Amino acid sequence: MKNQKYRQWCNRKALLAGVLAVSMAVTPMTTAFAGTGTQTAIALQDAKETSDEVVLADFDFNEAGDDGSFSGGNAIATVGGGSIELVDHDGGKAAKFVASDKDWMQVRAADGSSLLKGHDEVTISYDILPEMSNSHWVFYAAENGNSLNWNDNGNKERYLGVLVKNGTTEIERYNNTGSRPANPTIKMAASQWQHVDIVYTKDATVAYLNGVRVSKVASSYSLTDILGDNGIFWIGKAAWGGGEYSSMQLDNLKIVAGTRLYDNDRVTAAASELETALGDMDHIIGNLNLLRTSSDGLSITWTSDNVNIVKEDGTVTIPTDGNKEVTLTATMKDGEKIVGEKTYKVTVLDQNAMLKELADQLTLPYSTEHGSEVYGNITLPETIGAAEVTWSTEQSDIVDVASHEVEGYDAMPAGAVTRPEKDTDVTLTATITWKGLSTTKDFTFTVKAAPKQIEDAEYTDYFFAYFAGEGYSDGEQIYFASSQDGMNWDDLNNNHPILTSTLGEKGVRDPFIIRSPEGDKFYLIATDLKINGGNGWDAAQNNGSQSLMIWESTDLVNWSDERMVEVSAAIGAGCTWAPEATYDEKTGEYVIYWASRTPSVDTKQRLYYVKTRDFYTFTEPKLYIEKDQSSIDTTMIEHNGTYYRFTKNEGDSTNSLGAKTKTIFLEKSDSVLGNFTQIASDSLNSNQYVEGPTIFKLNQDDTDGIDKWCLLVDDFGGGGYYPLVTTDLESGVFTKPESGTYKMPSRARHGTPIRVTSEEYQKIMAAYSSPETVTTTTIMGQEPQLPETVTVNGAEKAVTWNLEGVSFAGNPYSYVTVTGSVEGSIVAATAQVQLIPENVEYMIDSNNIGSQTWENVKAVSDKLLNTEAADQAKTEKNSWGYTSVVGDSGDMKGYSEVSSTNPYAGGWWARGSKNITYQVTLPAGEHQIMLGCTGWWSMGREMDVYYSVNGGAESKLCDFDAVKSSETYAEGTIELPEEAVVTLTVKKAAGDDPILSWISISDVTKAPDPTPDPTPDPDPTPDPDPTPTPDPDPTPEPAHADGLANSPEADGSWYYYLDGKVAEGVTTVAQNAYGWFYINHGKVDFSYTGLAQNAYGWWKIVGGVVDFNCNGLEANEYGWWKVTGGQVDFTYTGLEANEYGWWMVINGKIDFNYNGLQANEYGWWKVTNGKVDFTYNGVARNEYGWWYVAGGKIDFGYTGLVKILGVMCPVVNGKVMI
Repeated sequence: MKNQKYRQWCNRKALLAGVLAVSMAVTPMTTAFAGTGTQTAIALQDAKETSDEVVLADFDFNEAGDDGSFSGGNAIATVGGGSIELVDHDGGKAAKFVASDKDWMQVRAADGSSLLKGHDEVTISYDILPEMSNSHWVFYAAENGNSLNWNDNGNKERYLGVLVKNGTTEIERYNNTGSRPANPTIKMAASQWQHVDIVYTKDATVAYLNGVRVSKVASSYSLTDILGDNGIFWIGKAAWGGGEYSSMQLDNLKIVAGTRLYDNDRVTAAASELETALGDMDHIIGNLNLLRTSSDGLSITWTSDNVNIVKEDGTVTIPTDGNKEVTLTATMKDGEKIVGEKTYKVTVLDQNAMLKELADQLTLPYSTEHGSEVYGNITLPETIGAAEVTWSTEQSDIVDVASHEVEGYDAMPAGAVTRPEKDTDVTLTATITWKGLSTTKDFTFTVKAAPKQIEDAEYTDYFFAYFAGEGYSDGEQIYFASSQDGMNWDDLNNNHPILTSTLGEKGVRDPFIIRSPEGDKFYLIATDLKINGGNGWDAAQNNGSQSLMIWESTDLVNWSDERMVEVSAAIGAGCTWAPEATYDEKTGEYVIYWASRTPSVDTKQRLYYVKTRDFYTFTEPKLYIEKDQSSIDTTMIEHNGTYYRFTKNEGDSTNSLGAKTKTIFLEKSDSVLGNFTQIASDSLNSNQYVEGPTIFKLNQDDTDGIDKWCLLVDDFGGGGYYPLVTTDLESGVFTKPESGTYKMPSRARHGTPIRVTSEEYQKIMAAYSSPETVTTTTIMGQEPQLPETVTVNGAEKAVTWNLEGVSFAGNPYSYVTVTGSVEGSIVAATAQVQLIPENVEYMIDSNNIGSQTWENVKAVSDKLLNTEAADQAKTEKNSWGYTSVVGDSGDMKGYSEVSSTNPYAGGWWARGSKNITYQVTLPAGEHQIMLGCTGWWSMGREMDVYYSVNGGAESKLCDFDAVKSSETYAEGTIELPEEAVVTLTVKKAAGDDPILSWISISDVTKAPDPTPDPTPDPDPTPDPDPTPTPDPDPTPEPAHADGLANSPEADGSWYYYLDGKVAEGVTTVAQNAYGWFYINHGKVDFSYTGLAQNAYGWWKIVGGVVDFNCNGLEANEYGWWKVTGGQVDFTYTGLEANEYGWWMVINGKIDFNYNGLQANEYGWWKVTNGKVDFTYNGVARNEYGWWYVAGGKIDFGYTGLVKILGVMCPVVNGKVMI
């Protein structure tokens, strides 16, 4: 069974992306490809045991020999000092290593020689279950077993090894002195078996996890040079220091001489690339792109069975006598070795079919085919495939189908639009011509009526699009803010993203908004990039997206679907960063410019540009800005015919214009694509370590009518955006306003403000501004009465509240959040509902004289006795209050934190083993006494509450235990036969002095039963019915009420009933008179401990009972969850600890994919795969910059130097100054 499982592993290893199926057959295999209607096939030349693929070792560990060794393939593995324990795995056995000097193996060939002798290409495969977090070795191979001492006296590191550390497998291949080369790495899942394949080729090391390639790193180190003729091969041990033994379970270790797995993988990848390059093989109408090299380095040669139609260089001759089918064969080689062949049957259309196909392919994005309308100039294609396209129309006064020369500048292309007085349908006719043959196609669309031109004085307000940074899981999306003066900004949509990318990397940064020259259309473009959860900054610059993300709108409220447009592939861009656009009046086009690094050239960032009219079709990219240092983040504004261009010097040194590193330099020109000259600016040069400049003009009503501009720059070290203003762009003088005179959006990173009219602002605010929060109360367990409208931007809007699934049975005086949908707005309304106990007699908010909670109780309880104050001292005049002495030398003192709305926030803290004591006067009856607190200082404490009546003996009321950092309460009930003075005393039950936040006392006296008639008169002469008529269909009364019974049945079990019967189909958490219990198929399951769900949420169950005292992290099959007061808290986001460490919790759940810096009350911490990494020492980045981390924590006390990528960088108070 286990060997069958292993063969299945081998089979899956080549199933990459669903493109190719490879089996370990003895003969070559042919597999069909799903193409676009034409069958293709591939033959894997080495998909069999060939002479260059020799099994060197093959251990399944099912059984050890008499001497404890293992045999397999052509090898023997002997145990280093004892015997290896064998454990069950997958129907057989696995070897268990326990990090001991006796638990390791040495592997040699069966004849005693070195296992890997003479082999320069090897594949090593195994199944593994890692069992410890720190360093341990899966295998280690070297020329001898001598102890290693890194770079000692210039000695070389010379070995192969696989090191597992903190969930990461590093595949080391060393033959070096000094700095180490890069190695492949694999991120391993915790506590589960995984399959690993490692292929050592002559020039690379390739790693696979569970059959999928995850890493490949080039290497020039020869295996024979590393291992020599007498090399060793160890399992579970290396030669570093004490050996660094391994704790793991290992199975199915197989070593072969050869690289068949990698070859098949490369053939699969190449096949996919060829498929993409060829495109639609059923409708060939032009030359084919026949790739000659795959991205993995395979060379490809082609043959054709009809070179008269398709030549071997891809040249296509269009037939005249019907469609022709041609078979193409691609042969793939690694050097001289053939590793695969692929055949294609393609259909070349004849000239008539080709013209029809070209006509079908010719589209306009704003034609009625797409249902769009035209608001500005359009693009008219001049060619389609090999054919020429000409345009004509009877409405040339609206759409000009001719191009026009512009003296000394680029021509104005055809497609200029003059907006008419009213919406008008326009028809354009395209004539498609090829070698004298032609066909036509009509396009009809609506050109919108010309809007009224917006005068400068009509701009009154501002709109800002930005992203929030990679430090947040949703930070790399589009956020909006608004302002009425350009200096003070308000977050919109409750500071949540409004536009979210679902394409590309599924994250967007650096959004830029441009208003069309007509004024009634907006385009938003952004960088396709997601760092949070992505592949890091190096990959983002060198292997990042070559596309822009685009949205459009006519009102800044209603946005189109996102579209992704490739613009920088032609230059081999490694990234396409911070795109912006400027409208060029000379040609009627938008010029879009961005920063790219081109890895095939060098590492410098340059600015490139394309032109577009519609943000669908773009010209080929051209170089726009190149300096001697890297340049990024260009922004531009026009004033009186001059274009002012601001760009960041991204280089490490002052550039040729004198701009310091990480500063903004200014240039100007009389045209968008003209020659720019520098405007020297000492003020810009003095604002260093900034990025993301964005420039906008301030409105006349904010500047007393004078021209004034604001340049925002982002202090990427942590300060965020701040403004620099000028009244003269030519001067280069910019001034930072005084602190306190401006306020940026709370998390704004690189983005764009634009000016808007008052009408546009009102629409924006109606759609995105946050409704005023409703605050109200309700009696615990009852639904609140919520208003029918909420206030949005000063206006009342109808609201529909969502009460489904909302529970109002939480802690007393806690708040429940209710959300609602608001008419005409995408922003949810919020109501904060405070839960008030019923019939409150006293609500004492300790040490909180301005308590809003007390005010709330006073408004709803007509039984309240402390109507004059929320808290007070007991005196001769005061009938209630605390009797403990307040002060540092007294019995208790106030906790520093006080909240008028949250009674759990503050309170009293007893000192020096003293108590907290209150006296209250209560009427006769039954009284429920509740006390609440928070586990301050992130610690729990055990307390007891006692009471006495009229100075009599004390009785214990209840346990009252504070829970670390959580709000909790306790309760007890007393009964008084007459009015009395009750003394309540909170005492410590263990080592920590008591605390108290509030006391609440409610009247829970039950109404008396009706007095029965003491002398009922029986009917003296009852007359029986002589002929009673039976009920023809009697319906018995149910034996049990619906719900959980209040007593057990005869079998001792507690049951849940519906319609009088045990509800065997019900599994839930339900309540009876004794508490809340876990119901499993209609019966209380006292054996169950774990998490369980009912309509109110998920609950921690212990022995079948809800544990309301549970606070911490708990697991179920869906993950690890934050539990507060026994309930999973889906609102909680932050760090939380359990016995395994500190973890990043997002919306109540540990996010094992989270990587970054996160703060709690103890500082800022480095989080790796969801867990605080206390072993981490180095630098890390968040939205505020780069920081020096020691022992997993930002060291704000460190000032010195740190080395990053070989460069020494200064650190000031923990912040890396780069």
